[in-house]
Amino acid sequence: MIFTDPKSTESFENIESHKERNFYCKVFAGYFFNELISEPNSRFKAFLLLLKSKVNDIDFFFKSEETDEKHAIKLLQTFNIDESHVSFDFHGDQLTKRWDGDDGELADILIIGRKAVISIEVKYLTNWNFTKDVMLNQIRIAKYGELVGRKAIQVLLIKKSKWENARKKENHSNSQFALLKAESGKLKLPMIVITWEDIMEITGNEKVIRYLEHQLKDVNNTIMNREEFHEFYLNYLNSLKQKLSDREELIYRVRDYSAQGKETGNPRKVFDIKDNVLHIEELSRRNIISKCTEEELFVIYEHFEEDIEKLKHAKPRKEKLLADFHNFIEFKRPILIDMLGG
Repeated sequence: MIFTDPKSTESFENIESHKERNFYCKVFAGYFFNELISEPNSRFKAFLLLLKSKVNDIDFFFKSEETDEKHAIKLLQTFNIDESHVSFDFHGDQLTKRWDGDDGELADILIIGRKAVISIEVKYLTNWNFTKDVMLNQIRIAKYGELVGRKAIQVLLIKKSKWENARKKENHSNSQFALLKAESGKLKLPMIVITWEDIMEITGNEKVIRYLEHQLKDVNNTIMNREEFHEFYLNYLNSLKQKLSDREELIYRVRDYSAQGKETGNPRKVFDIKDNVLHIEELSRRNIISKCTEEELFVIYEHFEEDIEKLKHAKPRKEKLLADFHNFIEFKRPILIDMLGG
C-alpha cells in the first residue's frame, strides 16, 4: 500500500510520485506521527530525542536572539503526544483576521504543542535557501507563534549529502551555510537541522526503512535532481557568458518567450529577484539589465523551463541528460546569444 516494497513491482517508478510532499507525508503522516499505528508515543519521543541530540552541535543548531541551547531543550521537553497536533502544508492564508503576516507557507509539517510549536521545512529533491527558507519563513513562523501564544522552533530536514556539501562550501561567496552560521544568535527563532538519514536511523519498521533507502538512493544515484540541474545550468550559462563577451559588464536582453507573451504581448508575472528590485515588468519596459548575477540568470532559466522540464520528466540517467541538455542548448544558442547582447 503506502510503503510498497520497490522490489515487489517492476514499475515502481511509474506508480510512485517523486514530489517532495508525497515523500514526507508518507513518512510522517503514514508512520511517525500516526497515532493509529501501535506505539505512537515511542516514535514521537524518538523524534524529539533526535532534535535534542542536535542542539549541542554548532553545525546543526543555530541560536536565536532569545533562545540558546539550554532554552531550546526546555522547549522541546514541553511536547508530549497527548497535547500535540500535527498538520501538513500549513499556510498563513487560512488564519484568522488577527493574522497580519503574509499568506505564504509557515511549515511543510507543523507540530503544535502545549507551550511551543515546531515548524519543519522539508527538503528532498530541492536544495535550501537561507533567505527564502530561513529568514523570510521565520518572520511568518514568529508571527504565528505570537498569534497562538507559543514559542516557536524551526527545523530544516534535508539530505545528509546536501547538508555536508553546504558545509564544505562555507568559504564560497554564495554559501548558504555561511549566511546561516553568521546569523546564529541573531535569528528570530532557533533552528535545528536534521537529515533524512537521521530519520531512517530512528525508524523502527523494516518496510518503511526499505522505502526510505530506495527513495534516497534513487535521488542520489539515478536521476539528476532539480538542484543539481539548476547548478549545472547556471554553470553552463556562466561559461557561455564568458565565451560570448570579454566585456567587463554584460547587457542582458530579457524577452518574453512564454506562450502567453507571444499571444498577448503582455509581460510575464513579476519575478522576485534579489530584494524585489528587478521585476520582469520593469525589464519588459526597459528591455535591459545592466548587470548580471546568478539570481538574475534564473530569469533566463524561467524562459526555457517548459523545454527543460520535458527533459527532466524523461528521467534519464545523468549521462544521457547531460547529452540531451547539451543538444538543447546548441539548438537554443541563437536565442541565448541574442539575450546576452551578443
